[in-house]
Amino acid sequence: MICPKCNNEIPEESVFCLKCGFAVSGTASTSNLIENKRDEINIKAVIVAIAAIVILGIASAVSMYNSQPSTKYAKAETAFANGDFAKAVELYTAAGTYKDAPDKLTEANYALSYVQGKEQMGDAKYDEAIEHFEASIAYEDAEDLIIQCNYLKGIQLMDNGEYDDASACFKISINYEDSNEKIIEMGQILVKNGEYKKGANILAYSKNGDKDPYALYARGKIAYDAKNYSDAAAILADAGNILDAKELYTDAIYNDARSKFFDKSYTTAITLFEKIKGYKDADDMIFACQLMEAKFKMNDGYLNQAKELLEKIDSDYSYKDIKVQDLLDKLERNSKWLAICGIWTSTSGQMRSTQVGSYYNYGWYRDFEEGDVNMVITCVINSNDTVTVKLESSVPVYYTYSPIASGVKENDINVEIKQRMSDFGTIKFDDVTSVKIGKDGMAVNYKVVDRSKDVYFNYIYKTDVKFGKRTTVY
Repeated sequence: MICPKCNNEIPEESVFCLKCGFAVSGTASTSNLIENKRDEINIKAVIVAIAAIVILGIASAVSMYNSQPSTKYAKAETAFANGDFAKAVELYTAAGTYKDAPDKLTEANYALSYVQGKEQMGDAKYDEAIEHFEASIAYEDAEDLIIQCNYLKGIQLMDNGEYDDASACFKISINYEDSNEKIIEMGQILVKNGEYKKGANILAYSKNGDKDPYALYARGKIAYDAKNYSDAAAILADAGNILDAKELYTDAIYNDARSKFFDKSYTTAITLFEKIKGYKDADDMIFACQLMEAKFKMNDGYLNQAKELLEKIDSDYSYKDIKVQDLLDKLERNSKWLAICGIWTSTSGQMRSTQVGSYYNYGWYRDFEEGDVNMVITCVINSNDTVTVKLESSVPVYYTYSPIASGVKENDINVEIKQRMSDFGTIKFDDVTSVKIGKDGMAVNYKVVDRSKDVYFNYIYKTDVKFGKRTTVY
């Protein structure tokens, strides 16, 4: 039997419960009690079972409701409206392709990154903030906030002396606040401290950075220190009066001029030294350039040009044992050769192709006019006052005969002569060509007699050119 109080099992012979001490009055009554208790238990069990079924049904219904895409979408909308973008992302994702959930998911992600960016920005964590804003670049003012973050990060880096990284940030925010001025400030500080390369690189980030005087100075100083004086002078010319730019510019020109002088580029060197007259020995170097250029031209046979240069210098001047007066005297002793140095052009002449027989001649000819043929002459004075004449010309000649004009063929012969002479006269170029040199001009004479083509005729090819006008004086 069962104890009605504690439901403990009681042996049939017992008059009380061994567990709780409940007194059992008798077997019959105990049996009835037990039956009643069983009925009670059965009813409760039924009720519990029904309740469980109801609860499970409700839970199932609720679960089914909550799992619907429409429900997820609606809850996502509420979360987004309340600014709970993380929850909205979760719910829009769960909603799948319901309505415009994919588009809303994109917007929610933008919004979430934007909010996270602003939080990081507020904590001065600008790299993280920029990363978030870049992930939400199309959301609200994220693009502007990226610029602001770079500016604020630049301030941090600048305060820490990290100018390279700071300038990179200010470059991004170049149009924001005083970013451009900050770049210029850092660049100028570096240049003043002698960090020319770094300073120039930073200044290049600023607006019109290449034209900033400090940037020009830095680049000019770098070129100067590398002994690229020509580049240095060209750059420093626009650097203005900052630091020692003017002095550095002048010295760059001076060194460039000296470099040109020793490279025998005397004309260029003269031009440079004339820019800085009064600086160091620039005035004296102008005379040295003129003297050396004159000697150079004499050595190349340009006697008139040499004389013109020498006449600009004091006759008492000398440079490294080379005396102006000695060169002038040499030119004077050989003055007649000055009259022929230069470029001469044809003033008259003729070329002919002739068939010569016993009783008659047939021929073709062409007259030369002024400018048809040119000749170049230079004269190098030797140590014994003889002159080496250098002559060059290209002279047209016939080399065939034909009964018709179109059949007559012509060619150019290159007359190149280098001849030592003590006086004017005739130079034989080859067996058929000679050149006559006189004070009034030159003449080229060419003649070929061909007896091999016909037993009845000889063929004569002849060219005579008079060069009577000097167009360029050497």
